[in-house]
Parts: sequence; structure tokens; C-alpha cells
Amino acid sequence: MSPLCGHCLKMTPIIRNLEKKYGDRVVFISVMLANASDEAYQRISIEFIRKYGLDWIHVMDSDMSVFKKYDVQGTPTYVILDKEHVEVARFIGSDTSEEDLEKALRKVA
Repeated sequence: MSPLCGHCLKMTPIIRNLEKKYGDRVVFISVMLANASDEAYQRISIEFIRKYGLDWIHVMDSDMSVFKKYDVQGTPTYVILDKEHVEVARFIGSDTSEEDLEKALRKVA
């Protein structure tokens, strides 16, 4: 996700709702692509997290290692993994419905 991505902003309330509903059974992690030396972007990211009350784990992927490992081509991309870290679902873009995401989360919850 990125605080500068309009599609991510559109999806933020949906992800927040799902985390509140499933966060006790599923680990939510947001990965933000960021230049580790870009203090302004880091500040914007922190402000974004606070403004929207996103209280799950957030990591800055400054070397794109997570993006590469999960073949993420753009934001937002949602990857649902099971307990063995096997991908069970992938959603790309802001046209993803809350219902589709929830259906995938129920498989791993």
C-alpha cells in the first residue's frame, strides 16, 4: 500500500473493517514501498497510518524484497496466505469487493 495511492486510500476503510472483524484470527500486515532515506515519505506514511487508525503491522519495503517475493506489480495488492504461508487468494486493485476479501479471509481464519 501507499499513502499516495488513490486506490489504496479507497480500500483503506474496507481493510480496516476486515481487520477489526478478523484481526483476532488473522495477522494483517501492510507492506509499503518506500525509500529508506526518504524521510518525507516515511512521515507521510506514519501520518496516514495514524489518521486512519490502522493499528496492525506495517513494514516499509525499502529494497522491494517483499514486493519481489510475492510478485507484487502495483498497489494495492492483497495476498491471503494460510498458516503454512501458501497463497490462497490474490486481489489487485480497488475494484476488489469487501465480500470477496472476506470470503478469502474466512478460508484462513
